Amino acid sequence: EPFAYSTGSLNYANGGTGWANAWAYNSNSLIALSSPGLQDPSAALTVNGGTAELNLSYYGTVDQSRDLSTPIGAAGTTAWMSFLVKPDGLNAGDYAGLKFGNSSAQRAFAGYTEGGYFAVEEAGGAGTVRVSGIRPAAGQTYLLVVRMDFTSGADTLTLYVNPTPGLASPNSSFT
Repeated sequence: EPFAYSTGSLNYANGGTGWANAWAYNSNSLIALSSPGLQDPSAALTVNGGTAELNLSYYGTVDQSRDLSTPIGAAGTTAWMSFLVKPDGLNAGDYAGLKFGNSSAQRAFAGYTEGGYFAVEEAGGAGTVRVSGIRPAAGQTYLLVVRMDFTSGADTLTLYVNPTPGLASPNSSFT
């Protein structure tokens, strides 16, 4: 999703490939689109499109959602997800990232969490696993890559922070 939209609200924006519908909001409409997009820390990826920004001065939960056109998660499969995140400040209670899954099952979260850690967890804070050796810093952009290994039982999620883009497998020492 390149966020190649006009500046303004993300609500109802519809572009990119692999999506079943446009962006929808589930609560307050505080996510705005701006340009240019973020640059990954290695500067290896091409900047294309814009950036979705959330003003964290608002206290509460802000959700945007979008469905994939083809479901993922069959046992024995692996899926990958990557995104860039740039905290402008790190205040008590701040967290930002992606929540994924569907409303009929447990959902997962990957990003940075309250207390200033990169982590994967069940959405809502249960089962948090923190990435050691690196913490988010205000004004710094981070490339986060999530590997999702699906099984007939508990799935495994691996979060990589700042791997080198373009490799066959992430090489991050922060996992």
